[in-house]
Amino acid sequence: MSSKTAYFTAKTAIVGIIALTLVTIPLLGEGEEYGQSSIHTTSTCSETIADSDNSETAISRKKWSKSRLSGSPEPAAPYEVIRVYENLNFINPVIITGGPDNRLYVATQKGKIYSFKESCSACDAPDLIFDVKEIIDAENAIYGLAFDPSFEENRLVYICYVAKGNADNGTHVSRFRLSEGDVPRIDLQTEEILIRWRSGGHNGGCMKFGNDGYLYITTGDASPPSPPDQHNTGQGVDDLLSCVLRIDVSQKPTADQLAYAIPEDNPFVDMPDARGEIWAFGFRNPWKISFDRDTGKRWLGDVGWELWEMIYDVQRGGNYGWSVTEGPQAVQSSATPGPTPILPPAASHHHSESRSITGGYVYRGSQLDGLVGQYIYGDYVTGKLWALPTASKTQDVRATEIAQSSLKVICFGETTDKELLVMDYAGGIYQLQPNEDAGATTDFPTKLSQTGLFNPDDLTQPAPGVRSYQVAQPQWMDGLSSSRFVGIPDGGSWTVNPKNGALTPADGTVLAKTVYNVKPNQPIETQVLLYQGSEWHAYSYLWNEKGTDAQLVGSDGNLVAVENGSATLNWRINSRSECLACHNTRTNQVIGFRSEQLNAGEDNQLHSLIRSGHIRIAGDNLNEAEAFNPENLQPSLPAMAASTATIETPEQLELQIRSYLASNCSNCHQVGGGGTATIDLRFQLEPNAMKMIQTRPTQGSFSIPDARIISPGDPLGSVMLYRLLTVGRGHMPHLGAKTPDTSFVHSLSRWIESLESLDDSEATPQVQASVLEQREDLQMNLKVESLNGDNGSAIVEQSLESTPASIGIALAASSDANTKLHKYIAEKVTDQADAHITGLFELHLPPGAIPERLGDRINPQTILAIKGDVARGRDLFAVAEGVQCRNCHKIGAAGKALGPDLAALKSKQSKAEILDSILYPSRRIDAKYAYYVIETTEGRVLSGMVKDQTDEHVTIVDPKGEVQKLAKESVDRMERQNQSLMPELLVKNLTAQQLADLLEFLTN
Repeated sequence: MSSKTAYFTAKTAIVGIIALTLVTIPLLGEGEEYGQSSIHTTSTCSETIADSDNSETAISRKKWSKSRLSGSPEPAAPYEVIRVYENLNFINPVIITGGPDNRLYVATQKGKIYSFKESCSACDAPDLIFDVKEIIDAENAIYGLAFDPSFEENRLVYICYVAKGNADNGTHVSRFRLSEGDVPRIDLQTEEILIRWRSGGHNGGCMKFGNDGYLYITTGDASPPSPPDQHNTGQGVDDLLSCVLRIDVSQKPTADQLAYAIPEDNPFVDMPDARGEIWAFGFRNPWKISFDRDTGKRWLGDVGWELWEMIYDVQRGGNYGWSVTEGPQAVQSSATPGPTPILPPAASHHHSESRSITGGYVYRGSQLDGLVGQYIYGDYVTGKLWALPTASKTQDVRATEIAQSSLKVICFGETTDKELLVMDYAGGIYQLQPNEDAGATTDFPTKLSQTGLFNPDDLTQPAPGVRSYQVAQPQWMDGLSSSRFVGIPDGGSWTVNPKNGALTPADGTVLAKTVYNVKPNQPIETQVLLYQGSEWHAYSYLWNEKGTDAQLVGSDGNLVAVENGSATLNWRINSRSECLACHNTRTNQVIGFRSEQLNAGEDNQLHSLIRSGHIRIAGDNLNEAEAFNPENLQPSLPAMAASTATIETPEQLELQIRSYLASNCSNCHQVGGGGTATIDLRFQLEPNAMKMIQTRPTQGSFSIPDARIISPGDPLGSVMLYRLLTVGRGHMPHLGAKTPDTSFVHSLSRWIESLESLDDSEATPQVQASVLEQREDLQMNLKVESLNGDNGSAIVEQSLESTPASIGIALAASSDANTKLHKYIAEKVTDQADAHITGLFELHLPPGAIPERLGDRINPQTILAIKGDVARGRDLFAVAEGVQCRNCHKIGAAGKALGPDLAALKSKQSKAEILDSILYPSRRIDAKYAYYVIETTEGRVLSGMVKDQTDEHVTIVDPKGEVQKLAKESVDRMERQNQSLMPELLVKNLTAQQLADLLEFLTN
């Protein structure tokens, strides 16, 4: 396997060959040479259909000719990409770089290097100058190519290639000599192997000479996409993996076993058991590093795991988190960090906007004045390009999207005059130029009535040619209902693979879902997915109160209050990026319109859509009649259970569980989907393959002793059951429904009870027998009849001290309407301080008993308008579990003096300023409490606040409050950081009233 480390085993396996995949990476067959076309794409999408009109056939089908959905409501980007060297086309290139001989060099995935004159814009055939197969006939892939700083004198080039996959020394960096002449060749006989490391899913392998003359080399964690950091190497400095290396290839080494020297100022040279070659560590799969020509700064793109893509300004001795963190998000928080503090990314992109980052260059050319000094990089999957300012000293510097393209941005390069080149994995070379249409928007419909999707006389009904459908397992939407529609312009069709059910959309396809209130039955929003440019784009329309039309919602989304019977639901109309967080590339960006959803029930929607011509069976040997005959599908195509299906057998119960988890959870919880847990909930997997049964949770146990994600036979010890039952912080999903689907929760509980334990192993250890016995007894004691009895109040009160017992009570409360139990809960839970307990009961409390918590979206003006209570605020600061201010700050005798004494703040700052510093502590950092990273001459890296500094000493206080005094002469570098030690939104789990109370205490 090859390419961006196969190429994309490396890139979170975004493009691995999986049954339901929207796009797969083109791979070369044996014997294919330059210029041969071997690009294959397989696509798939799905959603479920139930159509009431089964009489329509492919012949009689009405065409949908009224679509007005095209283009975008967003302004056009300021730059665009244009093809250069138009006659050249490479097969799966991975490197483009300029040589000191005024030639450009392109390396391909299969281990070949081509060269051509930079000035030859009309070249139609490059010169093949290297083929790794002539060195070794094994797994062949090139990842790095660099020219020696003294190339004009020594003609030396350096190549990083994979000699053997998944081998201890499978990745090689070798030095070669390049011949002279009009067509230079790399002399294979001159190879000198310099350094080797383990090959695997993530190899790294990018090489650049820094402004200091040393060779910098990136390495990955040599792991497959999942589990994360399989070799547990990310935070170690005792091997060469997950690092940026720095070596001196200009001198003869002092140690005979090395073919290079290690610079004396490398950060870990003197650390016992550390590899002295390491300059920085904590990377997952660094895909391209470069140096700013003017400043010498090192910029690197690191391919993320489930949720984020990162850009780093790589510092000496820097720790970039993997796999304790994935950029801004925790991954394995229990893992032991490396020897230096974890540093934040310079820029991070959520997988809703970027899927596979490709590092670029700081632009120093002359043709694009607006980009000078900005770091330009892109994304392999989305084709987007960004610019990140590198000279600004402000706290809020962010990357700006500067171009949208259909390129698979695999690498960047520079010309002799420092102009930027963009390489497409499909083979072309491109450059940026100003977009003449910058800022312009297309005539995108801003009202639902303008889309052409619906009958203009009744917007709840489809337009002619648009077809309604239903899904077997609709997502839970807090009890709301929905109707679904599919429109394919001009009579086009999706295609279905008859063997595995993989669905491929036609260009211009629209999927729409209108969400309805239940009491009264009124439309709330219509969600639209538009397929254009080989991607799905998400939009939402908010209906007016009269239900006569709906308005396009802005890109940031909206929040509306929905009166649903006696309850008020705060319905989130998701932002476009939030929509795409679920409708991601691993799900083919659709969740309902999938063959396993459509191929279900007696009213088989897949068959109906094939007969009506909306879906065509793929196959070169099928005539028109056969292509629209569902009998030509493989009979064994998977089918979900309908959400309304009767459950009478264990097999039916398991199918229902698999179907629900696939529809509601697998969009995140699969490889590359975005969920940080390693569970995989796709429908095609059997439960034992989902990595959830008897598996320890990695993202919190919520005080459940010896917890498992699914603890066989033990519902009260199962974190999944807790997450689906609570409405508190641990609720799943993070995006979407906020209330439990109690019907499914009880089905899940019954299924967990029916499971038997797996064999004990390191991956799936059995629960301690004593803990399991306690929970079995507990479950017996928490029967509804006991809880509704005279002792029910005492049982509830005692149980609230235990998460497993609280799960049992919440299960009982959700299945029983008896007023006694709910009365006991209301009496005992309202004053309960532990938020992970109260979250289980909020739905069973009187309105307002537990106010809504703040979450990630806090409006400061709302908080400032609430009258706070000093006494309650004092208790929050001094006693409450959920408030951490006292861990770093003092007021009087309470708290610790790591940060500023809060008692002094009220005389210096207004209430609004104090609130702002609580919510966003990094916006303004008092110099006295600034966070520094200090490097010593011995190679130690320390961090903390500078307590005292004299000509002889520097005294720092680390994040734990420990004081360290350093001799000034031992300090090699001391750099202030732009981030506060205090996390942002530390108060998000408080209520608005609690934050107002705390603020009142701090200011009075």
